[in-house]
Amino acid sequence: MRSLSIKTIIFLIILTSIYLVFELSFNARLLDVVGGNAGREEIEHIEFYGRILSSIAAALFLLQYLLSRGVGFSKILWACILCSFCVYYGLRSFMDNLVDNWVDDILYTSTPMFRRHAVNLVLVQNALVNDRVSLAGVDEVPGLYRLPEGKSFLALFPILAVSMDELDRKMEQTRLQLLREAIEVKVGGVQGYYGAYTKAIETALTAWKKYRGDGLDKEIKSKHNEVWNEYKSRLKRRQLTPDTVARNARLSNSVRDEMRKRLKYLPMDWQPDDEVAVYVAVATEVRQKTADAVVKSYRIPYGLSQTDFINSAPVQKELRERLHLPPKTLVPIKISKQNFIKLYETMCVSQAKKQAKKYTAPVESFADGGDNAKMGLDAARVALVPPVALFFSLFGAIGHLGKLLYLFGKVCTYRRQRRGIWLLPLGVIAVIWFVFSHMENQITRSRLYTAMREHALKNNEGYIQTRLLLNMVHVVAVGQGFAYQFNESIRVHVLRDMTFGYKEKQAEAVIQR
Repeated sequence: MRSLSIKTIIFLIILTSIYLVFELSFNARLLDVVGGNAGREEIEHIEFYGRILSSIAAALFLLQYLLSRGVGFSKILWACILCSFCVYYGLRSFMDNLVDNWVDDILYTSTPMFRRHAVNLVLVQNALVNDRVSLAGVDEVPGLYRLPEGKSFLALFPILAVSMDELDRKMEQTRLQLLREAIEVKVGGVQGYYGAYTKAIETALTAWKKYRGDGLDKEIKSKHNEVWNEYKSRLKRRQLTPDTVARNARLSNSVRDEMRKRLKYLPMDWQPDDEVAVYVAVATEVRQKTADAVVKSYRIPYGLSQTDFINSAPVQKELRERLHLPPKTLVPIKISKQNFIKLYETMCVSQAKKQAKKYTAPVESFADGGDNAKMGLDAARVALVPPVALFFSLFGAIGHLGKLLYLFGKVCTYRRQRRGIWLLPLGVIAVIWFVFSHMENQITRSRLYTAMREHALKNNEGYIQTRLLLNMVHVVAVGQGFAYQFNESIRVHVLRDMTFGYKEKQAEAVIQR
């Protein structure tokens, strides 16, 4: 292995520093994702950027190794490109396989069971971040899980070996309330729901106007101009005008018959120069055709009043679907404030109960092909992507921070060629890890963290991987409390508020029709 030149070392320092700017910024954004109720699409964006950064991290390690071996530029270039592609697609395959085929022999959870757990875990995560949950025995200080250390802990929340059955039991009394509050956030509260109500009523009234034949003046005028101009063009080809035809009885009868084939509502005694009668016939046809479409669409009779039209079963069904209301609920055209609040409450309760059935559905329904398979898959990805991405992000960041220290050490001791410089970054990382392992903060002292830690140790006693996992969670929860502000500052100020495909929004739950 040959020694790197000072120019090569500085080049590697610059590349590593640029990578760390993006990696540390991404690390901060990951915590925002955990605390922001990201949807499937945003999770995929975060996953994409995570794979990109991991592939770059691997390529940078390979680059330094090959440079130290004296490999030629073209070989290094192709090796780094190949390495990046392998890591990128390898991570994508790994993540897809993890989401689709999660099986944990320690927790005795199969893929369908984990999907069902994931649906509930995502609900709890969002509720904890937004102080909307009060689980028996794990009540916390408000705002605790909105802290960086709290979000980092929740990122690893689904991976921890906590008893899902116990969590379900603790959630039993609060699940319905959590779902209701999430639904209220989704619709924008009473104010937002009133906006949805007015739009639904406007849609129904628009259908009523079509049913009655109102608001069609523009269409009637256009159709009339088309018919009348076409009529005059036919006459012109015969060197006639409406006036000359009107003065000729024989021609009048012939033209009248032709026009009646075109306009069935044309009067029997129509005169060929009577444009007004043509307009009336066109208007009648357009209004009748529109009314026929409404009648056929809603399957209702002709001649209903506005109130009867709005109160008809098909129109009410459409209104209930738009407003997510249960069957037999009457949606009036006009409503008092008190009655609207009752309507809003009815919607919230019915939707919460509807959603709760999915959260407590049989495990088999979350298997591939089951009714809740897609919901479970989406929740599994939302639950698994952040912790896995956080692991690779921290691994890349710590590895390259150590490499950066090593490179700076090489620069400082370049003329003396000291050996054992690699012990400097290793020692620094080991000391930081040791210190963080023995530090405490609000998260590591919280009831939820303590309960999960004790349960994991009790159920997996003797498993070294359990202790390593718990130690990693502890170090991450403590370390992110210090690192987040610095990382976020880099993202906002250096990368000009780069989003990595995620834009913060209020927590929400999808109302499924």
